[in-house]
Amino acid sequence: TRLITNAGKLQAHPLDHRNGKLVLAKSGPAGPIANSGVIDVSGDTGGRIALAASSIAQQGTLKAAGEGGAGGSITLTARHANATGGVISNTGTLDASGATGGSVTLTGRNISQQGMLRADGVAGQGGSVTITASAAYIDSSQALASVRGAGGTGGRIVVTGGTADGMAEEGSTGSLFSSGGFDAAGVMGGSITLTSDGGSVSLYGVHVNADGVNGGGTIHIGGGSAGNDLTVCDARTAGVNFSSVISAD
Repeated sequence: TRLITNAGKLQAHPLDHRNGKLVLAKSGPAGPIANSGVIDVSGDTGGRIALAASSIAQQGTLKAAGEGGAGGSITLTARHANATGGVISNTGTLDASGATGGSVTLTGRNISQQGMLRADGVAGQGGSVTITASAAYIDSSQALASVRGAGGTGGRIVVTGGTADGMAEEGSTGSLFSSGGFDAAGVMGGSITLTSDGGSVSLYGVHVNADGVNGGGTIHIGGGSAGNDLTVCDARTAGVNFSSVISAD
């Protein structure tokens, strides 16, 4: 098994504090990546972090913050060639915030999210958080995805648990199960989509916030309006329990 581990600190800060770039990937057969330390490519403008492996265990901090400009990008990709691969587990922090928010992207077969994903705009519009699990997505009450726009429109959050291609490959129904928080508030509210492409969506005690000082944003749970929005995939079933709070005021 080929393995990349980091329990210390990796930092890509060029002397002029412009974009840093750090890419960790295995050549040949993909092995796992485990991070329990700090990987930091922050600068005046946030840099780029890309982790690609058969599975990723992220317990530490990945930071691509913009200290004066836009946030950078953080991408985690878990490729799977067999039934045990394609797993992403996050209990740490991914931060691509900046004056305007950057982007955080997670792509895998099964994704467990119990940490913090941030692409906030601290002076302008929020960024984006995109999570695509071809089989299943699950989070806990400790989980937070935030794309707040402190000086502009809130950003965009899209979480898909189960894709049509992934479910056909797995021979099972995909799912999204969440008890976490999703925040796209701003001067104008942003957009939040929690769905599955033909699978199930179950929300238990979630906090979904697309409020705006000058107007609320858009929230999609399980699909678009009446299933007629071609830009949003539709779940087979969607359920929201009594303790969930969903607001776009």
